[in-house]
Amino acid sequence: MKVIFACVLILSLLASAYAASFTKTATANNSKELAWMLEGGNDEIYLVHFFMPGDQTTVKADLEEKIAGNSRYGGLVTFIEINAARTSEFRDILEDIGIYRTPARMYPYVLLVKKGEGYLFRGANVGELVSEKITQVIEGRVDFSSVQELSLIHISEPTRPLYISYA
Repeated sequence: MKVIFACVLILSLLASAYAASFTKTATANNSKELAWMLEGGNDEIYLVHFFMPGDQTTVKADLEEKIAGNSRYGGLVTFIEINAARTSEFRDILEDIGIYRTPARMYPYVLLVKKGEGYLFRGANVGELVSEKITQVIEGRVDFSSVQELSLIHISEPTRPLYISYA
C-alpha cells in the first residue's frame, strides 16, 4: 500500500512539474503601459487575465492547459495578469474595454488581442472560448458578425480605432 501511495505521489509531482505554462509573460504597471502593448504595431498576441483579489477560479490553469499546452500557439501568446482592483492604475484601460464599473463578482475577464483587435471573454469555460477564437486573432480576421452582442470600442489612442468584440 505504501509503495502504491509513493508511486501516485511521484507521478503527481512529475505531472505538475511538466504542466504547461506560458513561456512568454509580461507585466504592466498602469493603463498606459498595457495600452501601449495591446495597440502596438507588432505581431504579438496578448492574453490578458483581469481578476479580482480572492478569485477562486481556475482561469489561469484552464488557459495554460488549452493555450500554453497547445503546440500550435502556445509559444505565440504573451500572458499578462492584471489585478482589476488596482483601479487607480488601470482605470483607463478598464473603461476602454467596458469593465470599469463591473461588480467584483462578475470577474474574471480575459482579453485576447493582436494589434488592438480581439475578443473579451467571461465565464467558466474561458479556456475553451479562447481556443475557439485564437486562430482568427492570429490571422488578423476578428469576426464581428459571429458575436451576438457587439460592442465596438477602442483602446486608448483616439486616432487609431481598435475594435474589440464581446464573446
